[in-house]
Amino acid sequence: MAKSKEKLAEAEDYLRAATKASEGASKYGFDAKVIENQAKEIRQLNNDIKLSAEEAVELAIANQRLNRGIKTLNENFEDWRKTLEESNPESMDYAEALTNVESAIADLIGAADDFDLPPDFLEMPGVLDLIDQAAEGDA
Repeated sequence: MAKSKEKLAEAEDYLRAATKASEGASKYGFDAKVIENQAKEIRQLNNDIKLSAEEAVELAIANQRLNRGIKTLNENFEDWRKTLEESNPESMDYAEALTNVESAIADLIGAADDFDLPPDFLEMPGVLDLIDQAAEGDA
């Protein structure tokens, strides 16, 4: 009886994990199979932590977002930085660059969907240099 309950709980965990992987893939534009495979690897590599399948999927999604954030910044930040430094803050170019930076940073840090940078974020000393470091995977 205890074995049956344990197997049922494990099956429910895997079902929740598959659902979460599918939702995360759809929400963030990832491949659900890649998330599921990475989650499986996370669980195998971290046996002593005893992550549930659902927790491993959450980590896999966060990792996929982190990697995408770094890649996006790496490929685009030089242009975005130039726009942010040289454009009028009221221009469409500035707004588009800021939105793109904000989106990449949200992925990088695993922020919620309603993430917004503080209004004075870009005025903080050295912040563009820190983003540049993050784009190189060095922050």
